[in-house]
Amino acid sequence: MSYDLKYEPVEFSSAHGDLVYVVFDTVKANSPSFPNFKYVADVYVGGVMVSRLKAFPDPVNNFGVFNIGNIVRNYVDSQLSNPDFTSIQSDVLDNYFASVQVKFGNEYGATPTLTTNLLLSDLTNFYSYYTGRLVGTAQQNLSTYYGNFATTRPTRTSVMSNATINLLSLFPNDSNGTLTVITYNQAGSVLATETATIDINDPDYLNVLNLSPSVLSDILSLSFDNAAYYTVQYVPDDEPAEYVSRVYRFDLDCEPRYEVYTLHFLNRLGGYESYSFSKRSKRSIDIQRKDFTKLKYTIDSNGDMQYNNGVVMNDDSVTYYGNFKEKLELNCDWLTEDQLTWLSELVKSPQVYIQSNGYLVPFKITDQSFEYKQRAGDRNFNLKIAGEYGDVKNVQYR
Repeated sequence: MSYDLKYEPVEFSSAHGDLVYVVFDTVKANSPSFPNFKYVADVYVGGVMVSRLKAFPDPVNNFGVFNIGNIVRNYVDSQLSNPDFTSIQSDVLDNYFASVQVKFGNEYGATPTLTTNLLLSDLTNFYSYYTGRLVGTAQQNLSTYYGNFATTRPTRTSVMSNATINLLSLFPNDSNGTLTVITYNQAGSVLATETATIDINDPDYLNVLNLSPSVLSDILSLSFDNAAYYTVQYVPDDEPAEYVSRVYRFDLDCEPRYEVYTLHFLNRLGGYESYSFSKRSKRSIDIQRKDFTKLKYTIDSNGDMQYNNGVVMNDDSVTYYGNFKEKLELNCDWLTEDQLTWLSELVKSPQVYIQSNGYLVPFKITDQSFEYKQRAGDRNFNLKIAGEYGDVKNVQYR
């Protein structure tokens, strides 16, 4: 066949980046016998054709170049869908990836002659995550999290001892697995060990796990009364030889001095996780008003001019509409360099929730910059972020 697929994206590629296919027709692309020649790419998602693209040959090499990233990303998301936070397996992100295949053909002639399905790409899964900067390679790194927790968080972070939601996402392979939770006292001695089976009904979809002390205590009958910290570990049943199980430690913060604000955010890998800001935070509101002016005096039924109605003075500037938005400036405890780097994903995240009265309320980070720090130059540091609730509240209309 004269058609050649020169390049296609690899498995585990990000749907939020470039998904480039390069094809070449060695006969027709540079032949005057096929005027007005175009490459054709039919994009299939989940076995259904969703788009047909056409491209003239590249003027340098006569290649056909198609970047379908902006199409595929319409079919993936990481939106929470009615999660059950009383369960360890709280939610399944079932749009985490899209199965994509591209069928190539061509079109040419004054009266266009269209031919499709001359060449097929591999059926490939593209996922809802972002890579950050890739230096010297186009390979993606999501595969290193396959069958494990989908997080870049350091192995040691903190959680409030009374937390009801502490999210961590799992990127499962084709098998079920075992979650092991171990509690420890201040001296590092084991207090208790409990396990739970994680049933994987939909491989490759992210499972959002709630690993809060409250849920683990209720479901696993695990006591945290004398615990200083606990660890969680997941191992799939068909553990491959090269599998490396990650263990995450959560230090229990028992006596916060200030009001605690817990944020749950979409991380770089497309999963959800949580972090609590337990130091002194500031709350404020932004207010907007719309006014109109009127005469300050009125004429009563006797024809007298009045500047007041009894003891109430008339106003000549009337606020007829007002709304307000609640804002927060959040502060956390001292951080390690790795913890601060991980929390940069919170600052960059497009989807953040703040826990309030049993609900997850949309929260918008308003900071426009983030400064990385290093322990060598900055001996102690924490994170201060500014944000606002995602809803606008109205006051009374007049």
